[in-house]
Amino acid sequence: MSDYTRITVSAIINKPMAHVWNTWTDPKHITQWCAASDDRHCPKATNDLKSGGNFNSTMAAKDGSFSFDLEGVYDDVQAPGSGPGRIAYTMADGRTCEVLFTAENGSTRVVESFDAETQNPVEMQRGGWQAILDRFKAYAEAQACDRTFLPNTIPDMSAPLSTRPTPNTPPHIITREFNASRDLMWDVCTQAHHMANWFAPGGRVGNVKSLDFRVGGMVHYSQSAPDGSDVVWGRGAYTEISPKDRIVYMQSFSDEHANIGSHPMAPGWPRVMHCIYRFDDLGNNRTRLTVEWTPADDSSPEAIAMFNGAREGMNSGWKGTLDNLENYLTSLK
Repeated sequence: MSDYTRITVSAIINKPMAHVWNTWTDPKHITQWCAASDDRHCPKATNDLKSGGNFNSTMAAKDGSFSFDLEGVYDDVQAPGSGPGRIAYTMADGRTCEVLFTAENGSTRVVESFDAETQNPVEMQRGGWQAILDRFKAYAEAQACDRTFLPNTIPDMSAPLSTRPTPNTPPHIITREFNASRDLMWDVCTQAHHMANWFAPGGRVGNVKSLDFRVGGMVHYSQSAPDGSDVVWGRGAYTEISPKDRIVYMQSFSDEHANIGSHPMAPGWPRVMHCIYRFDDLGNNRTRLTVEWTPADDSSPEAIAMFNGAREGMNSGWKGTLDNLENYLTSLK
């Protein structure tokens, strides 16, 4: 048993797990936050993030009056997947440290427990490590969400597809009213030659490769840059159709052959999304379209956290898509 006094510090970071993990472990980020006060900095960091790997962070005064290296060897590295993330290491002087990362409602709790050294008071050490963790929190929360994925959070593409939304997070809801009859709105959302003219975010071009509009059928589509590059494929499997009232489908990224795939920029994203279109007749040739967008109920906590952290981006993406729809409807008049 260790003779060292054990100290624990913690913080809740208001960012999803993947972002927090990557900001904690990537040297380009470590050099931006690993210091206890504004007059100190971390000019250099290296990190071989694996069991048996070495790490080194240089801690220094900005005026050059002192410098030392926090270095050691990883005893255990468990990237967060179905459970918490864990990093355990032994420092060069033999002391140990454990860092736990736990998802909490779209945020991440970081708990750091370490052996105190014997040269300085315990409370001084507690304050110093807490100050570094607080700087990490401020830095991580100020950064745009890192889209880098966690290796073991990539969804299992071979598993059966879910057809239900998760109860663990509210849907993302987008609503817009259009100067178009409900009949026309239904047609442009269910016919391939119409969908190809609007179904893509702003600045992208849509294409519908195939459409079998029936319960059990599927739409297979692509979205690309205007010059035809950067092609992203997707598919939607229809599970409910109430004519001119409601459409429910399960959306996934795919390849050109409609095989289920992962998000090309965020492979930890939910592999299946539950999507509902609702069409409300407002009279006078006006229709309200409401889109509900929710991860499927087999989504991991990390995938749901990624979804929740991307709501602002989803607002922007759907706005661009609905702008395209509005412009296309105008062109039909």
